[in-house]
Amino acid sequence: MQDRDRPVQLGNELHTAREQARRSLRSVAREAAISAAYLQKLERGAVASPSPNILGRLADVLGIDYARLMWAAGFPGAPPRPAPISRLEIKLAAAELTETEEAAIAAFVDFLVAERRSATGGERPRRRGR
Repeated sequence: MQDRDRPVQLGNELHTAREQARRSLRSVAREAAISAAYLQKLERGAVASPSPNILGRLADVLGIDYARLMWAAGFPGAPPRPAPISRLEIKLAAAELTETEEAAIAAFVDFLVAERRSATGGERPRRRGR
């Protein structure tokens, strides 16, 4: 990947993670203590040199690998290894679910996350291995 492509790569990583988490720009930006406009610029690839501190906060908020964001932003280092596949991911991949079943599972996960957030005051759990 060439250096000029790095902001776009970072933007894709952030946008994909946010969409997979089913989070709005505003909610992620608020939790990461940045403006929604700045997050939108990051996602569009319009920021050439983002702050490592901001990338760290976004990694925590989105539950993604900080090293991967740093690499995507063009900071020195080898490309990160893919994250190990969890038991849940293996089961879901093997289940051959219908779209309706996938939607039901996604709704259940959203319910569990909302319950945990209301019980813990919005505190995010630490992921295993982090």
